[in-house]
Amino acid sequence: QGFVTDIVSGFFILLERQIEVGEYVQIGTIKGTVTAVGLRTTQVVGDDGTLNFIPNRTITTIANMSRNNMTAMIQVGIFPQTPVDQVIKIIRKVNQREVPNYPDIIGDPKII
Repeated sequence: QGFVTDIVSGFFILLERQIEVGEYVQIGTIKGTVTAVGLRTTQVVGDDGTLNFIPNRTITTIANMSRNNMTAMIQVGIFPQTPVDQVIKIIRKVNQREVPNYPDIIGDPKII
C-alpha cells in the first residue's frame, strides 16, 4: 500500500509542479535544495550536505522558498547615543552601493 501511495503522491507533486529540481524547500524538518523529484521519492540535499530520500507518501506540506519574494530582517545594534538618522543614512548609502551587485534583491529596504 505504501508503494502505491508513493506513486499517487509523486504523480500529483509532478503534475501540479509543486517543486522542481534546483528549488530551495522545506519538507518536514528537512531544508535544502531539490535534486530529484520522482514518482516514489523526492531527493533533497540538506543544508548540511546530506542527501535525503523522502518517500512521497510522507510529504504532507511543502514550503517552497524559491517561488515567491522573500523578506530578510536584519537587526543592527547601535549604541544609545548614536544618532538614528546617521545610521539610516549609512544603511541607505551601503544599500545604494551594494544592491546592484545582487540582482535577486528587488525593492528598497524598509527601515523600521
